[in-house]
Amino acid sequence: VITAGDMVGASPLVSALFLDEPTIEAVNHMQIDFSAVGNHEFDHGDELLSRLNDYAKFPVVSTNITYRNPHEAEELVPIEDKLVFDIAGQPLYVLGLTTLETEEVASPSEKVVFEDHKQALKRVLTEIEEDAHIVLLSHLGYEEDLRLAREFPQLNLIFGGHTHTILSAPSQVGNVSIFQAGQYGRFLGNLLLRCYADGSHKVLSYD
Repeated sequence: VITAGDMVGASPLVSALFLDEPTIEAVNHMQIDFSAVGNHEFDHGDELLSRLNDYAKFPVVSTNITYRNPHEAEELVPIEDKLVFDIAGQPLYVLGLTTLETEEVASPSEKVVFEDHKQALKRVLTEIEEDAHIVLLSHLGYEEDLRLAREFPQLNLIFGGHTHTILSAPSQVGNVSIFQAGQYGRFLGNLLLRCYADGSHKVLSYD
């Protein structure tokens, strides 16, 4: 189970009074494997992201967010720029991109540095071997996901968020499959995928 960010902030009351601790506990019951970082994770400065680090039972990834003082921030909120999993002896890389709109619509502190998402993606892709399977968790919006699929064909899957788009079937741009399942957990996208040794994939079913 994966998400593309904005796991917190849906309830202004819960967010303001409890800093979304009840929300994170509820999300833990969804047995999420990994998540991107959305703009709502910065609604109260860096505090909500800190709460995720304290209470979430799953890793959070953001390829284009860093801290000006990484040694101080590492104790508070370590954000991985990529996650690596093993699938039958082959690496599966999970990347995460967060919208630059976060700086305008939320309240990240001065410690948080947002890198241009395309620049960050180019940088990390140079660190990944060929024929690897690459999943992008994108909190950028559907139209930007389409653009990224055209510009970065080495990606396999893009799981998107931010625009609350409901895709009843994956959008296919070349060999890149794009998914997005609405908002507020109203829908759960269910994907059955076959991965091949050459780094390609086939969508067997999705609903």
